[in-house]
Amino acid sequence: MKRLSLTFDNGPTAGITDKVLEILSRHGVLSTFFMIGRKLEDEKNAALLPAIKAAGHRIGNHTLTHSVPFGDKPSAEFAIEEIERTQELLGDFAETDKLFRPYGKLGRLGPHVFSRASLKHLRDNNYTAVTWTTIPGDMFNADWDRDFEQRFLPQPWSVVVLHDVENSCLPHLSDFISKMKDDRYTFTQELPEEIVVTRAGRFVNIDGLVADGVPA
Repeated sequence: MKRLSLTFDNGPTAGITDKVLEILSRHGVLSTFFMIGRKLEDEKNAALLPAIKAAGHRIGNHTLTHSVPFGDKPSAEFAIEEIERTQELLGDFAETDKLFRPYGKLGRLGPHVFSRASLKHLRDNNYTAVTWTTIPGDMFNADWDRDFEQRFLPQPWSVVVLHDVENSCLPHLSDFISKMKDDRYTFTQELPEEIVVTRAGRFVNIDGLVADGVPA
């Protein structure tokens, strides 16, 4: 069975996220939205939270500023502010298992993604930190959905990152979902264990993702 977990980063964005929600509802697809704290400081964007939750989608934390990977700025103060300020802004709309996705800087995975301090904070505060498998580049390529399977889906379960921001996934999203369904992909809101970095106070998959060593 070919599975696809559709996730959205960098929102919410008034005028975009609400249209994404309409498309997902029409196709019967549930997703996870990883949100930037600074976006939630705008009341128009934060007003989307109830609709996202009511539709059955999951809501996660995608840092406060989305500006510097933790491994490139490894201070504990920076990590805690980036994580906890956003969690405060999510409030009661956050998941009980406190979903978190780090900033990868153009979607790259490597030791820049986490610092020792950020990992320790996520573990000690029972966050479920996750990464991704597939970033088709909808923010940079208007034809991101073209030849998608050939370029991006060699694995049986892909976690796809799209972006609910301006000039991104929206024009092709509905056709993309239809094509994946026609090609017998099953959309699931679940996330594979392979992309889980921390869960419930323990490390799961951290190899190659930490700049300055693993905390004890």
